[in-house]
Amino acid sequence: MRTLRLLLLSLLPCMPAAPARADETPAAPPCTIVLGQGRNVAAGDADANGLWDSVNLAFNTEVATRLKGAGVNVVALVLRVTATDLQSNVHKLLARAAADHCTGIVETTIFADYAAGTLVARIRDYPLVDDAAGGGEPSLRIGAPRYVVERNFELTRSTLDRVRPAALGAEMANELIERAPR
Repeated sequence: MRTLRLLLLSLLPCMPAAPARADETPAAPPCTIVLGQGRNVAAGDADANGLWDSVNLAFNTEVATRLKGAGVNVVALVLRVTATDLQSNVHKLLARAAADHCTGIVETTIFADYAAGTLVARIRDYPLVDDAAGGGEPSLRIGAPRYVVERNFELTRSTLDRVRPAALGAEMANELIERAPR
């Protein structure tokens, strides 16, 4: 009897796994939220706000597209430049991340730093950390950046006319993928 049991145990690693039942759906791989938002709100200037929104949408869309092409399960999310309630934005972002089982955030933004006289294009890659103690409800928080890709340009009319947000997003996303693989 003991010999038979040992023989059966030795065969277990060779046995194929049980096939998935038809009613089981495979779990989706963990996702990454690709969050975009401009930072330059022009009070009462809908045209200027719309311009920042379109610049950031183009930049974010290209970053999300490149990450998807690299096999990352992406949830793209772009906030309007006028969505300035930081606490509410973070709460909604973390709720979405928990609902979609995301493990990271890639933040994308293009904005003017008027004090420094620069146009900044930035991608930051953050982990999401689960602070739940003892298997309780997920309690996500945003960890320290793992990787940052940033470009600074002189803030001039000429620069604003030349910068192509989608092309810049593609270049910077490729750098992120190359240097901070998932």
